[in-house]
Amino acid sequence: MHVVDPKDPNRRFEISSDTPYEDLLVPIYKEGILIYQSPDLADIKRRATSQLGYTNKEEKRILNPEPYKAYFEKSFYDLKMAMIQDLRGVKNLYKSNKECTQKNVHK
Repeated sequence: MHVVDPKDPNRRFEISSDTPYEDLLVPIYKEGILIYQSPDLADIKRRATSQLGYTNKEEKRILNPEPYKAYFEKSFYDLKMAMIQDLRGVKNLYKSNKECTQKNVHK
């Protein structure tokens, strides 16, 4: 998988296919039907607490914390840029908004 640094699009990385990851964009509805079951509040709290264990203490400190590094998957970055250019009326340097959207729709 290719990822892009949103603060510097020239910084791109290849992430190995065996690297564990989790989709953050989880479908809630599919074809107008609710397909997601929200966990109860206790489970949400447990998950949030456990996920904090994956961040560095430098990122969690109150005084002068380090920025959390996050990257965009390349096709998501292309979709974002195509949408921005569509709104600005700029000739797209990226794939069209429609092409990007069709590629990224959850099946």
